[in-house]
Amino acid sequence: MSEPARPILGLGEAIADLICGRRLADGESPARFFPHLGGARATVAVASARRGAPVALVGGGGSDPGGRWVSEGLAAGGVGT
Repeated sequence: MSEPARPILGLGEAIADLICGRRLADGESPARFFPHLGGARATVAVASARRGAPVALVGGGGSDPGGRWVSEGLAAGGVGT
């Protein structure tokens, strides 16, 4: 019988990485970016939660649409805030 997972508390940032949706030709500028949940601590927190560990992330967050998007992404990934 295995032991239950120990809770993990991350201290750090969660950010929205803006990624271009396609490969660009040399000198071409992107027309659109797509947000992806990022930040080293947030990425580890989501990966740990997906493996069944109880996880929470502590850090500052905005109440603007971007901040809410990040918070919702963490919650969807199983990370408490």
